[in-house]
Amino acid sequence: MRTTWGQVREGLLRSIQELGSSQQFEVLRRLHAPLNVFDAPADVVAFLATPEGSPEQKNELLGLLVDVVQSRCDNGLALKMLLLGLWPGFDGIFRRRARLFDGVDEFISTFTHVFLRLVSSMSRARVSRVAALLVRSTERDLLSERRTAWFEQRHVEVVPDPVDAELSAPQPEDPAELANVARLLRLVGGQDGDLLFRVLVLGEEQGEAGLKLGMTKWHARKRFYRAFPRVQARLRQVLSSSASRFRVSEVSTRNAGATR
Repeated sequence: MRTTWGQVREGLLRSIQELGSSQQFEVLRRLHAPLNVFDAPADVVAFLATPEGSPEQKNELLGLLVDVVQSRCDNGLALKMLLLGLWPGFDGIFRRRARLFDGVDEFISTFTHVFLRLVSSMSRARVSRVAALLVRSTERDLLSERRTAWFEQRHVEVVPDPVDAELSAPQPEDPAELANVARLLRLVGGQDGDLLFRVLVLGEEQGEAGLKLGMTKWHARKRFYRAFPRVQARLRQVLSSSASRFRVSEVSTRNAGATR
């Protein structure tokens, strides 16, 4: 089932109203005086997301939430309040930019990635207006990620080498060989080893394999394109040796070069 942008907000609102969030908020109130004027996380969100109220107080509160997120001591409550408090700005980004992505799920995945990166790396001492920086920088980085994806999809190079290859799927009756190749790809491909194994050995489409590994289709394809050239040379050496039973065939345009 595809996620909608509205469902993300509804899920965040439900989450901050749960008992665990209320208990965590009480802890934050004791630690941070600016939160004492609010009775619940939803009150913080309402104050931040409405036009009324002191801009200086909102800026101080947003900065405090950034500090708490960076400290990683609140089980994600501050991040949820930060997202919901800035939602009007993010909603504008969605209306302007979502059409550039291959569906809402891809937009949400990329949005989450760039926003978390910005909040984690933000230097409070160098920022005077937290809301403006986070909203504008999120939109800028979203567009940058989208341009990078377009470039990679249009410039995937396949070297015309007779040994450049995908692996033909091992016979089901030989699980030991299958396990050996899986270990090899994890060793050579690192965190992308499982993705490479599913695509190159099991013959799964990149997006399909990514979904099974908890990624979006877009991120799976992006990671495959980056990982495949890196491991190609070592795979050729191992697979062309006499110890290998696996046949090397012509590069599969579906697995190594297809972009959609």
